[in-house]
Amino acid sequence: MIGQILRRRYKIIKQLGAGGIGETYLTEDLDIDIPVTPKPKCVLKRLKPQAIQPDVLRLFETEAITLYNLGQNHDQIPKLFAYFEENNEFYLIQEFIDGQDLGKELSPSGKKLSEAYVIKMLRDVLEVLAFVHQNKVIHRDIKPSNIMRRRRDGKLMLIDFGAVKEVTTMLGNVPGQTSRTVTIGTLGYIDKQGRTIIKFQFSQAQHFSEGVAGVEIGDKYAFINKTGQLVSQMFDGVKYNRSGYFFYFSEGLASVRIGKQWGYIDTTGKVVIEPKFYYADDFHNGRARVYIKNKLLGLFIDKEPRTINRRGEFVD
Repeated sequence: MIGQILRRRYKIIKQLGAGGIGETYLTEDLDIDIPVTPKPKCVLKRLKPQAIQPDVLRLFETEAITLYNLGQNHDQIPKLFAYFEENNEFYLIQEFIDGQDLGKELSPSGKKLSEAYVIKMLRDVLEVLAFVHQNKVIHRDIKPSNIMRRRRDGKLMLIDFGAVKEVTTMLGNVPGQTSRTVTIGTLGYIDKQGRTIIKFQFSQAQHFSEGVAGVEIGDKYAFINKTGQLVSQMFDGVKYNRSGYFFYFSEGLASVRIGKQWGYIDTTGKVVIEPKFYYADDFHNGRARVYIKNKLLGLFIDKEPRTINRRGEFVD
C-alpha cells in the first residue's frame, strides 16, 4: 500500500507493523486546510476481516467512538482522528507518537533500574490505566512495546488498544466456510496457579491436545509443544471448524496452506500430503474433497471438486 492515498487525504509512507488481522502504516495528512510543510504524520491501522457480517460495522463504530473519547480526555492516550470502511476493509487514523517504546528502554543490558525510576514508571502507567478502567474499557494487551515514551516531554503513552474488541468474520469464500471471533491482543499459557509457562506472544492460541497446540504468530500459523517450542514449520493458512477453532483435525489430518496451495499435516506437524490444491477439505472415511480449479463470480467461488485418499492420490 506504500504510496497510496486513502480518502484523497492520507498518503501511506511506510509500514510500521503487521499482525494476524491487520497492518499499521505511517501516513501523511495531505489536508489542504493544514498550511504546514512537511505535512503532519499520523498512524493508519488497516483491519482486514475477510467478509463483513451485518453487525461488524456497528461494532467497529462503537469501539472507534470509545477510542475517540479516551484520546480526547487523556493526554497519554493517542487521539483518534478518523475511522472509515472502504472496499470491505476497516481503517483507523490515529495520532502518531514520536518516541520509543518501553521495550527498548527496558531491554536486557545488565544495567539495574533504580527504585525511583521503577516507581515513577509504574505510577505513570497505572494512572493511565486507572482512567481507562474508570471508563469501563480494558486494554487487553499491556506490554512494554505498547507503552511509548513520548520524545517531546518524556511522558508514557498507552498505545495499540486494537481497533475493535471482537469482529465476526467469514473465513474465505470456500466450501464449509464458518465464522469465528477475532480477539485483538497477545495470548500465552498459564498453569493452574496462574503462573505464565509460555509467554504471551501469540495472536491466537488454541488448547493443547495430544501434547501440542496450534498458535498464530503474526499472520502465520504453527504448532508448539508444552515448552513453547515450535514442532512444525510456519503455515500461511489453516482450516477452521464450525466452532471457530483452527488446526482442526479429522482422522488425524488437518489441511494447511503453504504459499497459495493447500496440503495436509499430521498431529506432529509433519506435512504428509504436499500442498498442491487450490483448497483442501476435511477427511471423512479416508477420503477428502480437494479443489484444483476455480472461477470467480463476484463474491462467490465456483469450484470443481475431486476426491483424494490419505496418500494424496486421486480416487475419482
